[in-house]
Amino acid sequence: MELQVSMNRKKIKKLKLYTIVFVAISILLLSITGYQLILLSSVKTFLLCTII
Repeated sequence: MELQVSMNRKKIKKLKLYTIVFVAISILLLSITGYQLILLSSVKTFLLCTII
């Protein structure tokens, strides 16, 4: 019984770790895409301004 409990705790710890890593990667990807979008829009406006 004790072994089962410790196994479950290890599984929960692993799951928590995976969740944290997944969330961190998602936030990183979101920030990168957001940054790229902002960069693209600013480049577009810059190009438009230089053309005009």
